[in-house]
Amino acid sequence: NTFDVTDLSVSERDGLTYVADASDDLTLDDDVVTNNNVLDDNVIEPNVELDDGDLVLAENPIEDWNDLDDVRLTDPVGGVDTTLVLANDLDSGTAGYDGIGDEFEAISVRFGMDFDGNGHVIENLVIEDGGQTSNTALFEQLGDGSEVRNLGLVEVTVESDDGSVAPLAGKVDGSQDPVTIEGVFATGTAEGDRIVGGLVGEAAGDDATISESFADVEVTGDTDGAAVAGVGGLVGFNDVGSTIEQSYATGSVTDENEGEFESAKAGGLVGQNQDATVTESYATGNV
Repeated sequence: NTFDVTDLSVSERDGLTYVADASDDLTLDDDVVTNNNVLDDNVIEPNVELDDGDLVLAENPIEDWNDLDDVRLTDPVGGVDTTLVLANDLDSGTAGYDGIGDEFEAISVRFGMDFDGNGHVIENLVIEDGGQTSNTALFEQLGDGSEVRNLGLVEVTVESDDGSVAPLAGKVDGSQDPVTIEGVFATGTAEGDRIVGGLVGEAAGDDATISESFADVEVTGDTDGAAVAGVGGLVGFNDVGSTIEQSYATGSVTDENEGEFESAKAGGLVGQNQDATVTESYATGNV
């Protein structure tokens, strides 16, 4: 997994690779790296990210399941170790899958985390219980200032009777600072109780946004008359202020509610939408 840097200038220091646009000079401690310093093989290891030609250091590349599991060890409230980049696809053949990927416990609440999937996918992830967290998903909750982008979750299995259940995040909370999910998709199955979503269980807050994302997930829940509940193809419960835009869902949705209150809160895109915004989005799955 390498990037073609034929048109880039490159230097290495302290184990990190620094990259600049070939049309610009990059100054490192009074040394100027120019186009004359291109690596002979024109390749670098995937520990850098280019954003419109600007230099971004990715100090925490995720290369296997052990690295993904170690995300839970980074600063949960935002700090120097919260910029993460998926360096390659993860699947059942990637190192560390047995005992981690096939019995994953949700990563606890993250604030200020920047997770770039870098166009890669996490495949065959199995989360059958939230463990010590209240929600069951890759991330228990994405809090203020967090962003997840350019990521695919393929053939994911998520199942629990507790809290919110979804492949990516049990809850997205943008009540104070922006939380963004952009260019993320999921396929597989999600089965839970009162809040279940094909990508996100619950989204809330004026600065919570899900955009250009989709889910093809078989979603099953049981709202059983609960006020805060929803079973949806993309989001289970889209709460006050949050926004879904340019996104869609194609998976089937089932609410097994057979209780005293038989008013199901199920929908192809969103199970329950409470004073939240949905624009340019659609669903095609059976409900």
